[in-house]
Amino acid sequence: MIRPMLNKTLPSESQNSASPYHFTAKILKDDKPKPDPAGILHIASEWGLANGENLIMVGDSIDDMTAGHMAGAATVLLLNERNVHLKEHPHTDLCIKRLDDLVGILEEGFLGTRGSDEHGA
Repeated sequence: MIRPMLNKTLPSESQNSASPYHFTAKILKDDKPKPDPAGILHIASEWGLANGENLIMVGDSIDDMTAGHMAGAATVLLLNERNVHLKEHPHTDLCIKRLDDLVGILEEGFLGTRGSDEHGA
């Protein structure tokens, strides 16, 4: 499920081993599906974090944005033709058109606030 999304949203050069960009995905099978934040909170716990405040939830649905929001994570909406209406949703902190758009944003210091969505798509 993750590979097709990466193929659609990342340029092919960023998927090879020589690329300076590295995206990892952790898929968690949990009996509490999104929008329950349990999966995100579980990942935070595995990484030694008390909660989701230092995480970023990247997704493409209202369930993704709500799960991230409820976990205390910053949320990033990966825009597509079916979810553009979520751009102004209160659970969406930032919008991007491609996953690799997030690299520069993170390098600049993304805080997870919508106050100045200068990086929004």
